[in-house]
Amino acid sequence: MYDAMTSFLPQHGYARYEISNFAKPGFESRHNLSYWQDVPYLGLGAAAHSYLEGQRYENVRDIPAYIEGIRLGRSIRREEEPATRRIAMEEFAFLALRTAEGIDKQRFAEKFGVTLEEIYHEAIAKLKGQGLLEDTGDSVHLTELGMKYGNAAFEAFLL
Repeated sequence: MYDAMTSFLPQHGYARYEISNFAKPGFESRHNLSYWQDVPYLGLGAAAHSYLEGQRYENVRDIPAYIEGIRLGRSIRREEEPATRRIAMEEFAFLALRTAEGIDKQRFAEKFGVTLEEIYHEAIAKLKGQGLLEDTGDSVHLTELGMKYGNAAFEAFLL
């Protein structure tokens, strides 16, 4: 079914813009792409998720507890593991790999102060050798085969 879908959709004007989504040009989900491109977002309401200042949060799920917390001026965020530099690099890399554009090397260097190759040289070489990753010079992105076996590629970007 996967192979049939990835063959059928482009023949009918749909382009893959992320690992599991196709759209006609101009109709890509900006909402989803924000998640994969390291864009901050604020979630409002019970169980909503936020990503602010490099930290991910989830609000309490229980609606009465959420309302009571707001009413009393208490935090409604559930405790989450603090973001570390390593976790931030991993998330930046494997989330960007979900998109057709992949990891922008300049954005990575600007965000972390090191080049993508300094951190991920071995992973990039291994995945290129397996035909799962392509390096354009400005970015690295999954090949069609890489999109099919994305989890293997994502795992290589865990430090």
